[in-house]
Amino acid sequence: MRRPRTLKSKLFLLFILSILCCSLSAMVSLWILQRQSNHLLYQSTSETLNYSADRFHTTLESIEGLVNLLLSDDSFLYQLRIWQQAPENTAATSFLLGSLSNYSNISPYISYICLLQGDQMIRYSRYYPIASMISADSRDELSSLAHEHAGAICWSVLEEDPDGLFLSRLIRRVDGFDLQELGVLTVRINMPRLLKDLAAPSHHLSPKLFLVSSDSSVLFSNVSDTRSILPALSRFTEPYGILRWNGVPYFIISQDTGFLDLQYYYMISYQSVDTTTHMLYLSSLLIILLSSLLITFVGYRILQGITVHFHTLSQKMNAYSLGHFDPPDVGFDYSHRIDELGTAHIQLDTMAHRIQSLINDNYVKQLLIREAELKELQYQIHPHFLYNTLESINWYARAANEPHIPRIVYALGSILRCSLNSSPLFSFQQEIDLLRNYITIQEIRYEDRLLFSLEAPPEAMQYELPKMTLLPLVENAIRYAVDENVDPCHIWVDVNLLPAEIHIFVRNTGSCFEEGILEKKDPIKKESHGFGIGLHNIQQRIKLTYGPEYGLTVYNQEEMAVVEIRLPRKPYTGGNENVEMHDRR
Repeated sequence: MRRPRTLKSKLFLLFILSILCCSLSAMVSLWILQRQSNHLLYQSTSETLNYSADRFHTTLESIEGLVNLLLSDDSFLYQLRIWQQAPENTAATSFLLGSLSNYSNISPYISYICLLQGDQMIRYSRYYPIASMISADSRDELSSLAHEHAGAICWSVLEEDPDGLFLSRLIRRVDGFDLQELGVLTVRINMPRLLKDLAAPSHHLSPKLFLVSSDSSVLFSNVSDTRSILPALSRFTEPYGILRWNGVPYFIISQDTGFLDLQYYYMISYQSVDTTTHMLYLSSLLIILLSSLLITFVGYRILQGITVHFHTLSQKMNAYSLGHFDPPDVGFDYSHRIDELGTAHIQLDTMAHRIQSLINDNYVKQLLIREAELKELQYQIHPHFLYNTLESINWYARAANEPHIPRIVYALGSILRCSLNSSPLFSFQQEIDLLRNYITIQEIRYEDRLLFSLEAPPEAMQYELPKMTLLPLVENAIRYAVDENVDPCHIWVDVNLLPAEIHIFVRNTGSCFEEGILEKKDPIKKESHGFGIGLHNIQQRIKLTYGPEYGLTVYNQEEMAVVEIRLPRKPYTGGNENVEMHDRR
């Protein structure tokens, strides 16, 4: 005959199955994550490019702003007119040179700034020797471009200076009607330094940057050899994709800069990123396997330590059933144990002594009494046993000066009483007290990782709502925003009273509803854990209670998951029995 499975084997089997399910789910999630890695890489690279391109565009715009600010300075224009009339005036020359140096030092990318008036010139450079001392022909070329744009800023590159990007602008007198020409301002931008700083945020990936002109020539780059890449860049017309260069695949993204009709290209080696993703995947698998083995070992030892006391309890019950009412020697002393097993052993021994005494006094009469007591025990042992045990834990915790345990005990007791309440409706006061009790336990568990805020007008406490409407939503937010992230999570519950309705908003940071969930057939059919009441369940209970015009709406707002609840404004008539306060001390 096959031997029946013991409680230990059943619990261990259930434990192993749970671990296997969790591990399998984690592996499937990792597999799905790996399948989506290219998309994530595209997105990440695109964000990096946008940051780099925006910095490039912003840097050039800021330099334009500095030039406009300089040329709008009345003192500068006045001294410029003096210098135009008397180039030998040292005071004017000194003032103009100081102004050029002050404005050029604002931006680290300005390496050279120059004032031109015919053959006269005032120039300032941050570096020595001045690498950007361009020839007279190049200065004439820049001056001609400035005159062609008639006072507007123009950008250009010079063949003799491949590392510089030049800004030119014609200077005119603005306080008169003749618009007298006062000279030309020229600014040189240090492109190698600018490109180096643009690549700095992702330097570990060795990005390659290219600024390509409309005639498909590379004007600026942080790569020395650009000839081999030009044919491939000319064929690349998509905003992003994969490009092979010298046999190596690259992620590449392009963007129009808006300056000189330049096309900005940003490339990152695909192999380096893919290797990192693959190592991360293997490391995650290894961590899952090691964690599963460790949890299995620890769980087995814990189950073994628990089931042995159930075995001794079974031995006692077998002995008592045979009429041996003296407690047998089971190798453990339960007289000082304050947990449920210790209480069960003590109560069982006490019951055996009472049965023996009753048999001795009056067998028949006491047998009937015992039968009644056993029936009563069957109805009361579960809630009363737990209440008494929680109260014992509370007083022992107070004696041990453990401040958190009494709070947890009272909060858990309140939640237990609520779960035994058969009423389908609660007042807002009862629901909020229940929610605060639950939050008390979770705040002690997660400490600074969980922040909770509640805003509800006092007059809202008199209205009703279905029992356990808010708690599963907060529980679901904790599961997906706190358990699965390391950053702090903030949960807001806001109750708004309207003339005929009540709107409740439950928001949380750290998680969002999956993309496209609102377009699915049943977007809110998602079960929470713990109490086993899902969003779909809450939706159905609200609609069945108040009608189809009320219920839940879920959406994402500013990277937050939001659940909006619509209820009628209906006074609560079920009495004033509130859930026990969450912070009894």
